[in-house]
Amino acid sequence: HGLLFHHGIGRKRDPFGLGLTGVIAGRLGRDEVLRAIRTRRCYATSGSRIVLSMRVDDQPMGSVLAAPPGKPVLVEVEVQAPALIVRVEAVGATGVVAAEEPRNNLARLRWRIDPKGTFVYVRVTLEDGEMAWASPCFFEAPRPRGPRIDKRKRDPKGGAGARPVARRRSNA
Repeated sequence: HGLLFHHGIGRKRDPFGLGLTGVIAGRLGRDEVLRAIRTRRCYATSGSRIVLSMRVDDQPMGSVLAAPPGKPVLVEVEVQAPALIVRVEAVGATGVVAAEEPRNNLARLRWRIDPKGTFVYVRVTLEDGEMAWASPCFFEAPRPRGPRIDKRKRDPKGGAGARPVARRRSNA
């Protein structure tokens, strides 16, 4: 990590400081770890061995959720840290949308928030300045329901529409 501009807040002024990535996978195998990273079931720390879990409406971090306008979502966070946790924040497109100061090494928090933006993630700050960031959950507007529109090209002679043509591959 080590970058001052990362998420607007940085702790280390050493550009070569090492961060850690936490991965939430069912098993500790190559395929499972890569799948967890690709589906954003992971989080970052500034180097401290912080354990972080975030769920939004019972979906794990990194999920894409339908967010009906004006309906609050439940954000659940669990943090276990080697130093005192001084602040846990839920951050959305408009900034910090919820925060608590547990002053403990273990925190279990629940917030009901209105997702006024397209994402929410959790940022954790420890007493020693170490930090952790959850992968965000993303919100998509529900898709409107209505008549299905056939976008296929119409046959100029009034037929039902273009149909896919199976083509054979030649070996030539």
